[in-house]
Amino acid sequence: MMKALTIHQPYAGLVALGHKPEENRGRRPPQSIIGVRSAIHAGLVTDLLPDGLWTGPLPDLCAVTGAVVGTGVVCGWVEVNEWTDGPYIADYYGVSGAEAIKHMRSKWRIRGHRVLWIYRDCIPLPSPVPCPGQQMLGWTLPPGVEAAVRGQLSRGAA
Repeated sequence: MMKALTIHQPYAGLVALGHKPEENRGRRPPQSIIGVRSAIHAGLVTDLLPDGLWTGPLPDLCAVTGAVVGTGVVCGWVEVNEWTDGPYIADYYGVSGAEAIKHMRSKWRIRGHRVLWIYRDCIPLPSPVPCPGQQMLGWTLPPGVEAAVRGQLSRGAA
């Protein structure tokens, strides 16, 4: 059973394409999804990117909503706390201390979200698979959707 995470666009597309290695969340990822391939689901909500995060037109995959747009592996997380003199790393898992610092300083980190989920080995799907999402962390894909996603992965989606 493949787990999934719903992410607002255009962030879901940018994660699936490997442009955005961190996903901002309020809490740590469930242990059940760390180190395993999971689906990246583009929710129905589209956010505006803050100025300076992306130049030029966004990739087409960033406009898809209500579908699985790719897969990736959450390899770990970095928990960041804010102080008046700036952020500091409270804890981290699955990455080195140097990587944790790099992720903490990432342009993709949004102040106010305490935990960065670190994605690796992301694979965008050539044909996004329509699927209703869920707001819970690490929800399970319906069997037919999972079969369609895995079919594209087995055909070498990249």
